[in-house]
Amino acid sequence: MAIKNYTFLSPSGTEFPVSATADRRLYLMLSGMDYSTFKIAHWVSPTNTGLNRIYTDTSLVVAGAYFELKAHTVTLNANITNFVHANIDLSNITNPVFITIENKDNSNAIDINTKAGIVKRCIEIVITNGTNVITTTQKAQKVTFDVLEANTIIQPVESTIIDLGWGMSVTLTKKNGMIFASGTTTPSSNAGATGGFNIGVKVPEGFRPRQNNQAIIKVQGNNNQWASYLIESDGNVRLVSGGMNIGYTFHVSGAWVAE
Repeated sequence: MAIKNYTFLSPSGTEFPVSATADRRLYLMLSGMDYSTFKIAHWVSPTNTGLNRIYTDTSLVVAGAYFELKAHTVTLNANITNFVHANIDLSNITNPVFITIENKDNSNAIDINTKAGIVKRCIEIVITNGTNVITTTQKAQKVTFDVLEANTIIQPVESTIIDLGWGMSVTLTKKNGMIFASGTTTPSSNAGATGGFNIGVKVPEGFRPRQNNQAIIKVQGNNNQWASYLIESDGNVRLVSGGMNIGYTFHVSGAWVAE
């Protein structure tokens, strides 16, 4: 985003225009961001129609560049975890900002204010089935300050839903640095494991155990079946013991310190 003839001191109204590069650096410095972070605000909540996600009115800051998505539609892939990325390519004069849907987090931290390249930042993770969106999880927005002083710090309560395989799911709630897994679920097919089974699902960033730690989610059915899921600090989820049969309801529980 270039600001033309924007001045901090301008006797005649034309002196000291801020360059596009200086403008991007200004956003980074004021917000405590760097090239590995981003900011996003949905002024109007995005809507989902089938496998289309529509960003009605969304603002983004990536690598210090501010831009908006106005009635912008992205088409998601079916039966997969979609990673929505914001991309900035300053060498593309006609289309410097674009959104891509990828099958993993391909974020980078290229300093586009001093180097050539395309900066890429994953902003959302969207899980789909064959025809619709199941869950949407916004990536964590991080800021860094040397010193932070406040009279009161209020941490919001966040939640997300993750897939446990076999048609089951669980709600993860984050409060004061702790993650609580809770809910009831029913399998759509029989599940079991011998020696561990990687279910191919990753817990979103911000809800994972701390680095070099693991967490356990316990599942107990009204038929006295038990099962245990292991969550790694990289977000990978494995069914490590027990099993679950269709026709029964299972209570899910667990707690751990957030990353």
